[in-house]
Amino acid sequence: MDKYIILFDVDGTLTHRGEQNVAKTILESIKMAKQKGHIVAISTGRSLKNTLALQGNEVFDYIVCLMGTEVYDVKQQKVVYQYPEHMKNEYIKPLIEYLISTGKEWTYKDCYEDKTTYNVGKYGGRFNAVQVGRAEVENDLKNNNIMQLLAIEGVITSDMIDRYSELDFIKMPPDYYDILKKGQNKGVAIKYFKKCYPGYKTVAVGDSFNDIGMFETCDISIAMGNSVDAIKKITTYVTKSIDDDGVPYALKHILKI
Repeated sequence: MDKYIILFDVDGTLTHRGEQNVAKTILESIKMAKQKGHIVAISTGRSLKNTLALQGNEVFDYIVCLMGTEVYDVKQQKVVYQYPEHMKNEYIKPLIEYLISTGKEWTYKDCYEDKTTYNVGKYGGRFNAVQVGRAEVENDLKNNNIMQLLAIEGVITSDMIDRYSELDFIKMPPDYYDILKKGQNKGVAIKYFKKCYPGYKTVAVGDSFNDIGMFETCDISIAMGNSVDAIKKITTYVTKSIDDDGVPYALKHILKI
């Protein structure tokens, strides 16, 4: 029987968007996969702090956060891999200056948590961001410590996307952009696991545009039934929706675990 390393997106896959509890049916199916010798991991755009707050995270072998750029070993309780190329100061400082000038909510992520200069409201609260001062932003810029930006739709315009060619702007539901260093995506972690576990097949389960990097890099890709059609068209299989136990269905009926 094939052995798998299975990476699960969070929002729209393991939980409904923004929620912190993984359903018992999902956790039980993942425990069964582990008992049969498979390796299971969370793969999310969330920060490590935000993902560690996810109820049920201890069931997984690894947490891959910050869009594939940081791998946390759950058993060892430490980061075992970090993507070496952060977003450089000169790339993002003008963009950050612009975001601050808009007076609208935006957040950024360092290697551990979500931060915002805005008075934490609905948007900042959605990502459990902590409010920081301008001095901390400047310090994170100076130390190339900014891993990701998130800005609401409308603040980011099409001409800005063209202008900042060193960055990727990923439109996320319902109303914001993930802004990343070009080449920084969930596929980075897939490549890491392929080197660590050469005898295993890599599997990715997700639902959104920020999952494309791991879909394109893994051996088997599975889209949730609640994914948009554009995502379903590029994956190997489509499982049921999150409301119909799509993850347990994928493990049992697609992967035959």
